[in-house]
Amino acid sequence: MITSISIVGAYLDDSRPDLIVVHDITRDSGAGRQDSFGVVLDTFRDRRNGYNFSVSPLGSKRDLQFFNEGRDANRNWNAVWHVETRIREDGWTAE
Repeated sequence: MITSISIVGAYLDDSRPDLIVVHDITRDSGAGRQDSFGVVLDTFRDRRNGYNFSVSPLGSKRDLQFFNEGRDANRNWNAVWHVETRIREDGWTAE
């Protein structure tokens, strides 16, 4: 039974989409080494613990739980989520 569905969409304008950088398309690859879009959720509303979801222009996913005011992270956590991306002539989109 699905209790809730949330959708996040982003249009990432880029005048030079031919220069978009994607080095790795495996799950949980380093977001800092390539173009990506991410969302941080503070579901506990404590500004200390939460979740991070990010995606590359080619659809590789990265997700993690963070805690201890963001100093520690569980990078082995894998949420169930779906993402679609598309590189366009004026940038890229993620949904």
